[in-house]
Amino acid sequence: MGVLMGLMLTGMVIASVGLMMTTIGVLSLSGELPMNRVIGISVSSVCQSERHWEAGHRAAAPVNIGFGTAVQIVGGLIAVQSSYTLVAQSLIGSAWAVVATGAFVAWRLAAVAVTDLP
Repeated sequence: MGVLMGLMLTGMVIASVGLMMTTIGVLSLSGELPMNRVIGISVSSVCQSERHWEAGHRAAAPVNIGFGTAVQIVGGLIAVQSSYTLVAQSLIGSAWAVVATGAFVAWRLAAVAVTDLP
């Protein structure tokens, strides 16, 4: 019973991270994500001005939405596992790999998008 609860909790945490990524992507795409140092892509090239912030986040938004949705799906699959098997282990590892890859790709897209801005 404890293993099942652990898998459900792990799946819900991973799905929540995916939901956060998707939400940040949607807010970035719509231009509703205010410039701050806590949520979003906080690298110096993106944080130079409001214009840089918006351009960088708009470029990274589709990646955040896509990867966030994928992480939510994987989190849901983990939560419905009936036992801690190799499938569950690989899904958990894959979910964190997708989060890391999505964050890196979004960071690179944002940095490239603001290189030509004055």
